[in-house]
Amino acid sequence: QFLRSSLDNFHSKGIDPKDLKGFHVNFVEPARKGIIEHVGLEHAKHVAFALKEANNIYETINLSNEKLAKDFEGIFKYYDSQVKELEQLKSKLDKKFNL
Repeated sequence: QFLRSSLDNFHSKGIDPKDLKGFHVNFVEPARKGIIEHVGLEHAKHVAFALKEANNIYETINLSNEKLAKDFEGIFKYYDSQVKELEQLKSKLDKKFNL
């Protein structure tokens, strides 16, 4: 529950997730202090490891999404160029057959 409220508090401040200092000051530090206070140091180590794993998964997904976006952008550019080429060929055929 504590982590949930810490995360909700962080999100309510509207801090950019890419702002590492803002993330550290407004979530990591308060969460670290609260975890140690509420559950003790040994359990806090376990929670910190789980948070690190979750962060690694998030970063992997984020990088995958960026790669997919670039792939789709390349596909769109190719499709767009092919459409333009087809329009030119259609125009030539229309002229050739007086359509």
